[in-house]
Amino acid sequence: KNKILKLAEKTAEYDESDITKVVFNYLIENGVSSRTIYDSLGMIGLYFGMSRAYFYEFDEKLGNFVRSNEWTKEGVIKSVSRETMAPLIKDKAQIYRSHFNEEGYLISEDTSALEEDVLKQHCETLGIKILIQYASFTKDGHAFVVGLDNNDEPQKFESHIRGSIKIIVNLFKLFLTKQTK
Repeated sequence: KNKILKLAEKTAEYDESDITKVVFNYLIENGVSSRTIYDSLGMIGLYFGMSRAYFYEFDEKLGNFVRSNEWTKEGVIKSVSRETMAPLIKDKAQIYRSHFNEEGYLISEDTSALEEDVLKQHCETLGIKILIQYASFTKDGHAFVVGLDNNDEPQKFESHIRGSIKIIVNLFKLFLTKQTK
């Protein structure tokens, strides 16, 4: 965690638009691995003052997780695992997917206002008050998702947060798909 705090302090020297540059440079210098994805999520989570920052990749056709990684503030329950996400991805994938808008974002600035469904139940179970996710899909049915959520009071997601997670998910997607080819 000390390494992440040092990296987060380094990002504080930049404005919001440069957080993505810091993460990009970190991935270029260190390669993409479970560790560097975790560190990157920690930088983003701390920078934007969130409880959790997470990444997951799943195969939509098969309904299977390929990989996941999550950073949380101390004392916060992890929310992204095969067990916790299975109902969202497998059994209720269409309901979950319907929460994403045409631009690829799932945004809830107050999860208590969500419709009564599997996503709201997931948020209530974990104490999530706000969440934002961005999903980038490949032609072969893989989804790459980066999300931020907070257990504090509802708040607005500024456009720079939206832009940053969109860039970050596409960086992960680019690096990870290059690794598998």
